[in-house]
Amino acid sequence: MNRAFGAKLSWNLVIGSKSLWANVLQYKYMIRSDEDLLNVQPGESKVLRFICQQKDIVQSGTKMADKGGGSVSFIKDCWLFKDARIMDKGLMSLSIEEASSSVADWGQNGTWNYSRLADVVVTDVIRELMASIPASHAAGNDIITWGANSHGMFTVKSSYFLIVKTNHG
Repeated sequence: MNRAFGAKLSWNLVIGSKSLWANVLQYKYMIRSDEDLLNVQPGESKVLRFICQQKDIVQSGTKMADKGGGSVSFIKDCWLFKDARIMDKGLMSLSIEEASSSVADWGQNGTWNYSRLADVVVTDVIRELMASIPASHAAGNDIITWGANSHGMFTVKSSYFLIVKTNHG
């Protein structure tokens, strides 16, 4: 249960919450990039160390709600499937450019670029893409949501069940 509460604090840092804990920790420690956000640096407090140790829970529960698709990684972020990334489903060979591409890079004239996708992803992924609407830059910015429940909002309860389900605890 402690890890679930720690994950809540970690989640608040990731989403940029204005809660008291998040404000204090951001003011004191968060002069770093998003990639380094939950990586512990030498000499940091035990509290921050504990919060950063919940990174695995936050990563497994995070889902990107892709609107414009520009900031969501096509293969590395969990956006198409409820509990898996495209890279977890299986890939063909990828170029360096394709491996670092965003969701928006795979659309073409309001539809998915199926000829390009057929060379890179497995059939299950293409079927799932056919049932989804391609990202549109006009739709707005991408947002981070909590994928461990149906409403997309972080709860300690859903975090706890995620820990139990994945044996993180």
